[in-house]
Amino acid sequence: MKNILTLVQIVLVVLLTASLVYTGAYVFRPSGGVSIDVTDVNDEPEGEIVLNAIMPVAEPYDVYMDKIVSRDIFSSVAPSVSAFVPSAGESELPVNLKIVGIVVGTPSEIIVEDSSAHQTYFILEGQSQAGITLQRISDGQVLLSFQGKNIVVQLKGSRDSS
Repeated sequence: MKNILTLVQIVLVVLLTASLVYTGAYVFRPSGGVSIDVTDVNDEPEGEIVLNAIMPVAEPYDVYMDKIVSRDIFSSVAPSVSAFVPSAGESELPVNLKIVGIVVGTPSEIIVEDSSAHQTYFILEGQSQAGITLQRISDGQVLLSFQGKNIVVQLKGSRDSS
């Protein structure tokens, strides 16, 4: 009986060792995801090494610097307000609606709190909820429609508000 247990232990040790060797060979094998081919190319001067990796080629510094200098990082991402005409006599939201948040981006979003319905609406640009449609967010203004009427809401602390 003792000989059988010893033989079983030896077989288990051999199987465990084989599985560790196989796992180690699998885990530590070269990755196939990104290949870097380091070769000499006949078109290149002698001794120059060319790396063919799956990566975009970086442009010269001047290309990026021209793009950075030409951008106005303080300009608005929203289009101008000239095409939006508020409805006559309607320039404010009803008392129960209050804009409590604004996200400027693509698309822009406003967060409107309705105190009478105890609801908060997250409205993306071009979408409608509870009769409110966000047209766009512009410099210091939120342009929206409420029940078919165009409304311009001036933001507190903006350049255009008083």
